[in-house]
Amino acid sequence: KIDLKNKKCLGIIFCSAQLEKFYQELKNFFMQQHKIPTQHIITRNIDNPNQKIGNSIQFNIIDQINIKMGGKNFFIDFKKEGIIRKGEVFLVIGLDSKYANKKVMYSMTSTINPHLNNFVTQEKACNDNTQEKNNTLKKMFEIAIDEINKRCPHSPDYIIIYRQGGNEIHNKILTINELDNFTGILNQYREKYKDNKNFHFRNTKLYYICCNLKSDLKFFETEKGEVSKAYYNPKSGLIVDDNVTQKNKYEFYLQPQFVNQGTATPCHYQIMYYDKSMKEEDELTIENLEKLSFYLSFYYWTWSGAIRTPSLLKMSNTAMAFYSKILNSNEYCFFEKPTFI
Repeated sequence: KIDLKNKKCLGIIFCSAQLEKFYQELKNFFMQQHKIPTQHIITRNIDNPNQKIGNSIQFNIIDQINIKMGGKNFFIDFKKEGIIRKGEVFLVIGLDSKYANKKVMYSMTSTINPHLNNFVTQEKACNDNTQEKNNTLKKMFEIAIDEINKRCPHSPDYIIIYRQGGNEIHNKILTINELDNFTGILNQYREKYKDNKNFHFRNTKLYYICCNLKSDLKFFETEKGEVSKAYYNPKSGLIVDDNVTQKNKYEFYLQPQFVNQGTATPCHYQIMYYDKSMKEEDELTIENLEKLSFYLSFYYWTWSGAIRTPSLLKMSNTAMAFYSKILNSNEYCFFEKPTFI
């Protein structure tokens, strides 16, 4: 029996070789029935005979535990990098969806602080019809805005939505189906706080970006002066926004991770909507948006280094994978409140 009402805790579970097969059952037991975050430790991993690998795994586990207990391993100074200017507030969102068991499930992870290293994750399921999907998206978007408004002196100057997308046709369909929900909510907030002297709702600018992980392009580099045609994976931080991109459109390829085995695939970012031209000096430029996307790939706490996408989108994908298993098993036990990280 577990009675942890009004208490915060973390369950640390050591899994021997015999218990590894019960990993998912243990995770579901703690997360579904008791809403307790857990840290599973596979004993054979920490007993690795290679001391260097064993130490790396142990430090990674400590980092994960620290984050799950509310700590911070590091933060990126976006102001020093010239991405966020003094007094500006950014709301960054990762959004994913999935069809399962005749329902649509949405997963949204959003930032709630100026350093962009505190997050809240929401998961909601609804029936597969336009009205319910629109209402679900609007409610999740409202929660994301309300959570950051609680912690900032004014509303966000910029809202950047990273949407899990696909090819260009798929991205256009997503934009048509979802964008009006977000712009409509923003207009409602502007009217709500128009004459409010206690809270200033700024002229928030919205960016809706579709991310395609299955890009058809791969990039390689060769050493200068090399005679042989040897190709290598690019170093971390490759950005391509010219020559191979479409004219009159804002899009770019970003490869933040370094791969030393096999070939690396970049993420294709298509900016499907933005309020104003990103070439204006007082707006978020495409160069700063590229930098922001790159730095956010380092905020995925369970991996040391960069991942392929911004961390918020990856966290949304991870939450989607976990809760879709519940949806497919006909066990509709979702969190009633957002989950904070």
